Amino acid sequence: LPGKALALSETCFPEAVLGPVPHIYPFIVNDPGEGTQAKRRSAAVIIDHLTPP
Repeated sequence: LPGKALALSETCFPEAVLGPVPHIYPFIVNDPGEGTQAKRRSAAVIIDHLTPP
């Protein structure tokens, strides 16, 4: 896929729209692959939680 390998530049659309606002991504701890998506984003903040028993 075309695009940047490391991080967004100031001219990229998501960076221009969000700017310094953190990208909050709540995810379920029981699915570790879900949090990996957010960790690769430069402004991501991960808020995790467990599913009820």
